[in-house]
Amino acid sequence: YSVLTDKNISEHIISSGVGVVEYTVTVGVDPDGLEAGNKYFIDGIYKPTLSPVTGFTYVFNQNDQTNKFYPNADGTIFNIHPLSLSADDVNGELGSGTAYLTNVIYKLDNDPVTKEKYIADFVSSTQRSVQITITNATPSTLNYYCTQHIGMGNTITSANPGASGAGEAASIS
Repeated sequence: YSVLTDKNISEHIISSGVGVVEYTVTVGVDPDGLEAGNKYFIDGIYKPTLSPVTGFTYVFNQNDQTNKFYPNADGTIFNIHPLSLSADDVNGELGSGTAYLTNVIYKLDNDPVTKEKYIADFVSSTQRSVQITITNATPSTLNYYCTQHIGMGNTITSANPGASGAGEAASIS
């Protein structure tokens, strides 16, 4: 059994039996043209409501260049879109809320950093991610939001495995 380090934490999580789900985050515009401005796409879906399951770790992978530049062309003028989480406002700190930090890990180039460093060094990093492990203590409703622009994210509603909500059981799919 190897020693836990910043570089191998993902491997330890996987070998521990804890489920890890990775989302690919990109930035674009509302495909229907109803909302102005930049918006998050999670696994290619426009601003989805997410339904994580208690006991799983969720990774928001922001490696795609749209997170650094959109709507500008890649390699031109930076327009960063660092993702964060809030339990009290859909726009987090840009609204009337706060950042939710419990069981949340910000990582740049695979190293854990503070939320502040995540934002400050977002441009100079090639690997960017935010991960959260959902526990029984996690608020059942969170929001994912951009720390730089309002209206980009949406709601996250977690449930225990097999729990009913809106007629459906929470599941990893």
